[in-house]
Amino acid sequence: MEPTKDATGVAWCTGSGYAISRKALESIGGWPVGSLTEDVFTSSLLLGWGWKTAFCHEALQFGTVPDTLTAHLKQRTRWTLGTLQTALKLKFCLFGRLVKKMGFFTRICAFLFAFDGLFKIFLVVSLLTIPVVLISGGKLVAYTTYNQLQWQIRLCFASLILTRLND
Repeated sequence: MEPTKDATGVAWCTGSGYAISRKALESIGGWPVGSLTEDVFTSSLLLGWGWKTAFCHEALQFGTVPDTLTAHLKQRTRWTLGTLQTALKLKFCLFGRLVKKMGFFTRICAFLFAFDGLFKIFLVVSLLTIPVVLISGGKLVAYTTYNQLQWQIRLCFASLILTRLND
């Protein structure tokens, strides 16, 4: 995802391996607080104040990744909540003094990334609902005619293809 964002001028300083100039950091008021993802918050503020960001396409730093499913889920939950915290603080990057120098495409990218975080919450809820529906004997797909079911399958396939193209 980062190489694509870099190509469009909206790379984020993600993770523990990013460098920032002191002048840029001081111009945004120092390290931002109030978000579980200070790296995304920092990047958004930098872009909002007119600074340029870039993604380095070389592995210059190595770190560890969660080694259990529980740790992985905790990390992803923290990232999603932090992204939403940042989006709320920056008014989804649509307006406000903190994003006044953000370009149109940068605003759209930041908005869609935050909006994607909301969808992840709904996805988790729906995935937790599936076993309950199956155990209770309910239907997973609601339809009244065979034609409706065919259209739901077509739309699901189209959604899958569009998601893969987006990835």
